[in-house]
Amino acid sequence: MQKNQSRITLIFGVLVLGFFVYKIFIEDSELSIKEAEKTRTESIKTERESKASKVSTSLTLNQSQIDYMEKMIKQGYIAYELSSHEVYISPVLWAGMDYKLKQDVTVSCAEYCAMKNGNNLVYIAVFDKQSGKKIAKYSQSWGYEVL
Repeated sequence: MQKNQSRITLIFGVLVLGFFVYKIFIEDSELSIKEAEKTRTESIKTERESKASKVSTSLTLNQSQIDYMEKMIKQGYIAYELSSHEVYISPVLWAGMDYKLKQDVTVSCAEYCAMKNGNNLVYIAVFDKQSGKKIAKYSQSWGYEVL
């Protein structure tokens, strides 16, 4: 009888220990995974919502920037199709820019196009002037993207 009671106590102890192990490790890790997934989902949503705000959309070109843009057009580095909000950029010029400069130039081209069209539609598609391949785009709604 004593042996049976000891076995029952041992089995009960193992069950209690197993329960606590489950509670501490399994259940907590499941909660951690759920919390991590929730945080990741919220992070992706926030990133999408703020994508357009990463690029300043309140940019207005000053006269020296407009003059520089027109100089680039005259020298043949940039060509616009204003009605379709397209800009064609020399591949040599584009290749010499880092990501941030490409972003700034693209936004400036969109602002220039909107200004020349006399409207507030600030968006542009950027094409390689030699190949005609679409290489970037920008809009106030979706932000900047290199393709």
